[in-house]
Amino acid sequence: MKVNRIIIKENEEENSQSRMSADYENPQSRMSIDYDIHLIPKGNIEDAISALKNIDNYGSYVSNMRNKAYVEKAIEDYFGPSVPVKRKALEKERGKPFPIKTKSAIDDLIKSVTSTPNLLKYEVKGKEIIFPKANNPNKDLTKKIIKVIMDNAGIEFEIFEKETVSEIKMKKSKLKEIIKEWILEELKK
Repeated sequence: MKVNRIIIKENEEENSQSRMSADYENPQSRMSIDYDIHLIPKGNIEDAISALKNIDNYGSYVSNMRNKAYVEKAIEDYFGPSVPVKRKALEKERGKPFPIKTKSAIDDLIKSVTSTPNLLKYEVKGKEIIFPKANNPNKDLTKKIIKVIMDNAGIEFEIFEKETVSEIKMKKSKLKEIIKEWILEELKK
């Protein structure tokens, strides 16, 4: 009877070891690595921050700031409803036609109703401006927007990606390491 228990225990060890190795070999079970975008201006960091706060530096990306309800309402109030029948009825009521809706006219209106740009989220740490992946558009679009802003402001800069370091991620990683060590110790017994 004792021999059977040992054999069963050895089989359990083999199974748990194979499950552990399968977890490490399976790419789906791995934790994905996120990368934040880091911007280091070659000049003064205050100039770069001012450039990010100035809506005129956003160029063609100004129209991407339309996602706020009050901006959409302002566009409809200024240019009229997008449904032609409703627009014509309101034009008769007002006694004059609505302005023609063009991209540049919409961009100008957005600039007038939006006090500060809300397209990119960033934090300043030392001489770096960090654009967290979680709070921004995809990384390629974020890089393009940053390039347009800095180029329009005439600021030279360096941009690169760096692995996201968050407390939660570090705690999860540390916890996984502790569990892994504990399992390996238990298997050796």
